[in-house]
Amino acid sequence: MRGRGESLEAFCHPKKKCPDAYLGGATEGIDIEVENPSTGEIAFVQIKSSATQSILNDYLSKFNERKSRYDRMIFAVHPREGSLSPPQDKRVQVWGCDRIAELIVRLGLGDWITKRL
Repeated sequence: MRGRGESLEAFCHPKKKCPDAYLGGATEGIDIEVENPSTGEIAFVQIKSSATQSILNDYLSKFNERKSRYDRMIFAVHPREGSLSPPQDKRVQVWGCDRIAELIVRLGLGDWITKRL
């Protein structure tokens, strides 16, 4: 496990360029970076308490600028302001209230979330 401020370089996927961020640090425009250890796929997750199509489009641009680093983008938003239209690109997922709730139940995170409220 990495400690706060520890370089990510040793933990980066060998085929991907490591960001200049550190654990506990910040990478502008990204809330969470996750890696699927079985595939080496790296995704960035952006979480918004509300969002419009314009905000989604801004993050889609950021994702496209970072295609050399990220294989997937997840844009999680609660609630949506109007209709959000994700691109046809299957590497981009837009999660609304229903999808977030489904994952909370399926992964057994209800108690974990309740303890943090």
